[in-house]
Amino acid sequence: YSGSNRLITYSEIWSSLSPASGSKFGGTTLTITGKGFDTAQSYQCRFSLSGVDLDVTAVASDAATMSCVSPNWAALSGLGGTGGVSTVTILVVGGSTLEPNAGSSFTFTD
Repeated sequence: YSGSNRLITYSEIWSSLSPASGSKFGGTTLTITGKGFDTAQSYQCRFSLSGVDLDVTAVASDAATMSCVSPNWAALSGLGGTGGVSTVTILVVGGSTLEPNAGSSFTFTD
């Protein structure tokens, strides 16, 4: 390395997800907090349960907050409308997966 130019890499990372549960019929707004989110980037929340993945759009409102609305698990999962604990993954559309720093589960309730 020589010269005065420096490259600093700032990784997107998420640290919390709330609330931790909501109706299996969807419509719960989840707030994801972290750092390095890009408001111009396209993101998705992926809900995974019993081998089924459902993706919904996530929107970064600033560098530290994004949100998504839980899908209608009962209608879309093909699992007969049962609830359960899903794993939530944040995806960069056309890119990588954002690794969580904290718990990443959301429970679909009856």
